[in-house]
Amino acid sequence: MFQLTKNQTVKEHLRIITKAGTSITKKVPKADEFELLNEGEKIFVFIDIFEKEMKNGDFDQFFFNSSGQFTHEILAAYESIGAHKTATIIYQAICLFSCIPVPKNSVNRRFFLNNMPDKTQVLLRNLNANFRNTNEDILAMLVNYIYEHPSQFDF
Repeated sequence: MFQLTKNQTVKEHLRIITKAGTSITKKVPKADEFELLNEGEKIFVFIDIFEKEMKNGDFDQFFFNSSGQFTHEILAAYESIGAHKTATIIYQAICLFSCIPVPKNSVNRRFFLNNMPDKTQVLLRNLNANFRNTNEDILAMLVNYIYEHPSQFDF
C-alpha cells in the first residue's frame, strides 16, 4: 500500500501524477473513450481534462470543446477528491445552462453558448475568475486520492 507523507514535494507529486497518467493512457484506445478505465482512473482523466481546458482557456472553451460532454462526470470527479470549492464553481457554471443535464452533444452546448444572455455571460466570466482564484491544491488532492485508492491505479 502507498504511504503519503506530509513532506512530499511538488516534484514527487508530479512524478506520481505522471506515472498514473502514463499507465492510464495505455488503456485508452481513442480520445474520449474511457470504457476500459476503472472508477479511479476515470476520476484522474476527468480532472486532467478539465484542468487542461481551464489552463488553456475558460468555461466557454471547456463547454465549447468535446470535453464539455463530460461536464457532470468532471463535477463528480472533483467531489470525489474532496475539491469542494472547485466542484461548487463547476456546479454554478452548470446551473447557467437552460437545460440540465448539460448536453453531451456539442452542437447543443455551442448553441447555448452562442445565444447566452449578457447577464449569463457576465456570470460565466465571474466563475472563470473564481476558478482561477480558488486556493485548492488539486494536484495534492489528486495524489492523496491515488494513495487512498491504490487498487485503482496500476503502478
